[in-house]
Amino acid sequence: MSESADPSTAFDPKSISERAAWWLVRQHASSGWTADDQAAFEAWMDESPAHMMAYWRLESVWGRADRLSALRKTSSEPKQPGKARRVGPFVAFGVVGLSLLGLVIAGGLSYLRPNNAVTYETAVGGHKILTLADGSKIELNTNTRIRLTADDTQRKVWLDRGEAYFQIRHDAAHPFVVVAGNRQVIDVGTAFSIRREPGRLQVTLTEGRARLEPTESDTGTKSVVLTPGDVAVATREGIALATRPLPELTDQLAWRRGLLAFDSTPLAEVAAEFNRYNRQKVTVVGADVRNVEVGGHFRATNVDAFKRIARTILKLRVETHGDETVISR
Repeated sequence: MSESADPSTAFDPKSISERAAWWLVRQHASSGWTADDQAAFEAWMDESPAHMMAYWRLESVWGRADRLSALRKTSSEPKQPGKARRVGPFVAFGVVGLSLLGLVIAGGLSYLRPNNAVTYETAVGGHKILTLADGSKIELNTNTRIRLTADDTQRKVWLDRGEAYFQIRHDAAHPFVVVAGNRQVIDVGTAFSIRREPGRLQVTLTEGRARLEPTESDTGTKSVVLTPGDVAVATREGIALATRPLPELTDQLAWRRGLLAFDSTPLAEVAAEFNRYNRQKVTVVGADVRNVEVGGHFRATNVDAFKRIARTILKLRVETHGDETVISR
């Protein structure tokens, strides 16, 4: 197998498995592993979560085979006094490991998916796009963490914190489920965003259909079917459903372009949004100041521009002390 990847096979499970196996054998069997090899390997891993899943699955098989080989040798070989024998990883992999490796490659997509979820996250102000093996995409907003897993029955994501936008390729045989706290979203060929905050979950659907329903731990809540334009806000009190015009939904998703969009939004809420994307925090003091309305588009990470507007246009006092900025009269 050549070292260059063929873009036409980027989402082909068998090709991904074979490539992962090629990397694994090179790492463990070759004495000439270089810094350039490591850089190329890391670049391949970063191209897609499917690459990571395939490699980690194979690596797990390799490790289990290594342990099985060691156990077999321990039980069947007499000890040689005075001799220390080191078994190289490629030899230790043995017949069992090669057989398992072959099964992984031959098995295709079902073996691409590990039993344990893989975690992806972004830092404050971060933004990341994941492309899955089936062509679905997950876009992570600032300070977001998800766990992703898939098997022969479904594809599943846990949104532990933050906000993500999902563009899901529908597969009736493998439903796509997003779990956030005690609720979950099941797609029906859908594009939607989910924002999770303490005590509050917002689901915004832009394409297709999806179902927002309770998990098994919260059977007292009813399911809600979402259609394009629907925004569902789930709290402890229940689910509030509203339909928003497309321009408003576009503004809600402006973060995908690195922007924050506001339309007659109270200054306190504007500050809270900026705080999600920046380590420099903004505090608004005074009820009258907190209710000052703001409109326009801002670069999410440009707190200085926001402070200039507060000072020069809104005529407010802006004081910065280290990583904290206070806006007041």
